[in-house]
Amino acid sequence: MKKLICRATFVFAMTVGVVSTPVKAGIGKQSEQLAGRLCENIKSSSKFDLRRMLKKYRLSVRIINNKLVCYGLTPIEFASKHNNKSTLGLLYNA
Repeated sequence: MKKLICRATFVFAMTVGVVSTPVKAGIGKQSEQLAGRLCENIKSSSKFDLRRMLKKYRLSVRIINNKLVCYGLTPIEFASKHNNKSTLGLLYNA
């Protein structure tokens, strides 16, 4: 009887621990939205809007070039695909 109670307590503790543990995803919802907006700004060829967004979120062009992926492309490749010369110039001069 004691073994049964111990097992039931152990199983209950494990299920509560699993349920209460937050699931850690690779990227948060806000980060995903920010990445989407950055890609939209790179696509829209507005160098001013891109700079304003980088300043607002305290990001550098170097970080964007190294860590951002827009539809499987780097920001430089993404800007060149959409023929955005002004944005491309900003991304290259980092």
